[in-house]
Amino acid sequence: MRTIPETLPSSDFLREFPDQQSLAQQLADDVALWLAEGINRRGKASLVVSGGSTPKPFFEVLRKKDLPWEKVYVTLADERWVPAGSPDSTEKLVREHLLNDRMQFVPLYNGAASAREAEAAIEQRLAAMPRPFDAVILGMGEDGHTASLFPGHPALEEGLTTKKLCLAVEDSPKPPPERMTLSAHALESGKRVVIHITGEEKRGLLSRIIESQAASALPIARFINVKKGSFFIFWSA
Repeated sequence: MRTIPETLPSSDFLREFPDQQSLAQQLADDVALWLAEGINRRGKASLVVSGGSTPKPFFEVLRKKDLPWEKVYVTLADERWVPAGSPDSTEKLVREHLLNDRMQFVPLYNGAASAREAEAAIEQRLAAMPRPFDAVILGMGEDGHTASLFPGHPALEEGLTTKKLCLAVEDSPKPPPERMTLSAHALESGKRVVIHITGEEKRGLLSRIIESQAASALPIARFINVKKGSFFIFWSA
């Protein structure tokens, strides 16, 4: 592990790895430590994870850690409004690669006819979790979106300003059209927030956001907080 690239300002929060597996190992080590700290402090801990293919190696390493998993609550940064058995479901992905039968999983999908109809129920689920979240692991799209907070989308302003923990997103620019997402308020409240990315293009985008205010309108920029010990970027090729 070494400090991230020439194109990014040198700092403790920027971490580069030679491959995804070494990144997964270090991130899992760190998250396990943060969860253990939460358990020691208040008897339970909470974790927010993102979907997609990037976090799969991290999930596979983390699930093998020796923790009292029955004291750990896990939820998602966002969810597509599809049944949990659907190949589009982030819950399905997380159940296959991360969850074990001891973890306390808090799903964002509840079978309601629409995400909008389910907002109040999901809000209650999230409010019952240990908060602030001990760790929030975010991904990032090449357009600068994170969770289901999309640049230029009609729901973005609400997602960035509401004090609610979650909100429905309709007409998503990426299928399927309906989603439930945690709000910026919920996500940025994590004791540690990690942006987990791979590839040169995404590294370059984060570099431009950090070095210039020109890209600050992108949703991911909201979560870049250089306060030492609370924000990290984990990157590999």
